[in-house]
Amino acid sequence: MLITGLSGAALFSGTAYASGKNSKKTPEMTDEQKDELFFIYQEEKVARDVYITLGNEYPDENTFAYIQLSEQRHVDSVEQLCIKYNVDISAVNEDVIGEFVLPELQNLYEELVADGM
Repeated sequence: MLITGLSGAALFSGTAYASGKNSKKTPEMTDEQKDELFFIYQEEKVARDVYITLGNEYPDENTFAYIQLSEQRHVDSVEQLCIKYNVDISAVNEDVIGEFVLPELQNLYEELVADGM
């Protein structure tokens, strides 16, 4: 999950840069690319929220705290790409742990938390 999200974000930023031919104007993304970037943003939130939830369940395990901080950086990075490419993320509330716009990611979160418990 994490690797897919990060490599996808790198692909988007690299492709957009290359297609811009070093111009200062931000290139346009297709609707399909915007949908994929939105998915990656939500996917990174899933990873962060799973580690937050498991960290709350197992407070003596410092590993969860470290990983959730790393995942937050991933969420923030993809959020900046969403802003740059005008991907609407207004439906996402980052402050609510375990709540997702996309049903498949809601299910993934619930499965991962159940496995972690």
